[in-house]
Amino acid sequence: SNFFSNVFGAILILYLIRDHGFTAETIGFAFSIGSVGVLLAALTASWITARVGVGRMLVLTSFGFSIASLPVAFVPDSLLFAAVAFSIFVGGYCGVAWNINQVSLRQAITPTRMQGKMNATMRFIVWGTIPLGSIASGALASLIGLRPTILVGAIGGLFAFLPVALSPVRDIVTMPAPVGDGEPETGEPEAPAGAPA
Repeated sequence: SNFFSNVFGAILILYLIRDHGFTAETIGFAFSIGSVGVLLAALTASWITARVGVGRMLVLTSFGFSIASLPVAFVPDSLLFAAVAFSIFVGGYCGVAWNINQVSLRQAITPTRMQGKMNATMRFIVWGTIPLGSIASGALASLIGLRPTILVGAIGGLFAFLPVALSPVRDIVTMPAPVGDGEPETGEPEAPAGAPA
């Protein structure tokens, strides 16, 4: 997700200015509208997670940020402003809601003594793709152009949700209790309310 979102995002402003004549004010307005998604996620993610379950929320939000770039890549010029605002809104909302849940889950199932190693490893793996995506974006844009690179980023990111959707994580209902310094919990899904134990 981070790799392809940076293939898309590293050249987005250049694409909007060079290929579509967006002004700084237009871009700023679209980004401002879209950024409401981040604030909304901070206010509502926990409430929604409590109702749909941790696993479902992780699947929904990963699907959301996987498709967030598609409107910009495929809408006609007349709808591009709305597509940019919508993409930033959906990507921002789902990214924040995803991180609230996935960071909490990782920290809950990791023993206290392993927290530093786990966080360092995850940040290296996840954040390490960001500069790679940006470099790939610049190289691709030079070779095939801005719009095709936007398409590569949008379509490539489309599949980021699949590992989450196909994993046992989707069956987790509530956040596990922190394991402390003992062994990690098994992560077995909790039975739905009213189901036999």
